[in-house]
Amino acid sequence: SGVLIMNPQKEFIDRNPNTNKIYWFPLNAKILYFNTQKYPFNNPIFRQAINLAIDKAKIDQFVYSNTLGVANPTGIIPTQLKEWLDPTLTDMASSLNAYNPQKAQELLASIGFKKNSDGNLVGPDGKVLPTFGILNNAGYTDYTSIIQILIQELKQIGLNVREVPEVSTYTTDLMSGNFDMAMCWSTGSGPTPYYMYYNEFDPNLVGISNYSRYTNPLITAALSIYSQTSNTNLQKQAMYTIERIFIQELPYIPLNNRTNFAEWSSKNFVGWPSESNPYAANGSGVVNQTDGEITLLNIHLK
Repeated sequence: SGVLIMNPQKEFIDRNPNTNKIYWFPLNAKILYFNTQKYPFNNPIFRQAINLAIDKAKIDQFVYSNTLGVANPTGIIPTQLKEWLDPTLTDMASSLNAYNPQKAQELLASIGFKKNSDGNLVGPDGKVLPTFGILNNAGYTDYTSIIQILIQELKQIGLNVREVPEVSTYTTDLMSGNFDMAMCWSTGSGPTPYYMYYNEFDPNLVGISNYSRYTNPLITAALSIYSQTSNTNLQKQAMYTIERIFIQELPYIPLNNRTNFAEWSSKNFVGWPSESNPYAANGSGVVNQTDGEITLLNIHLK
């Protein structure tokens, strides 16, 4: 199967530890997108404040039973951090993942946003901010649960938000920019962070995969450098440039690591992908998924 199981250790693995296995390989991140073309989400300090007001560990605990882990603020997946994360950014990245609503309030105050006596956030113009929507595909129950947590936590800093559940127009709204914030997943993944950053920040992909609509000439130049050289050191320096700009600007917030859920039994068949044999990212053997065919070609009778 390829479904989300709440508390998979208790509900699936522990029922028969010898045969019941999961393979939840981190592909990219679950994301809270900002529409950076809309006020006040066009202000990086406002975005940084929202980031600090979110308890990502709580999301992982209550929605994913501490299974997926908190995402690195650069969006780089755990298996690539050692090789591709700029070591000088480690401390900054850790501070961005610290739940700190008090610091969030201080950042907001520094740009003129303060709570009134009713606990609502008031902008520099003296007007109470409206209730903002978080676009969500209504079919994703885990994302709905995340949004419920976000509603509670952002209310603590005076920001009122609500879920905007869509199914038929979800992708259209993302691509057209018809949203304030949106729950989604990183649109790119691959053997290095380049593939993620290319999809998220290439100016030619605004609205196609660059849902945040954020572009930066320094990032564009770094993407070009990476793609035009096979020198690993130069490629790493290009990624380091993007990483630093990204965590300073935060055009979107990586919340938790994202996986393609895969559960299987070795009672009758073996050869499934696993941490010790990670030949595929989609391990559920569903033929219409990316790695379905290679999975089916590898499994065999016990």
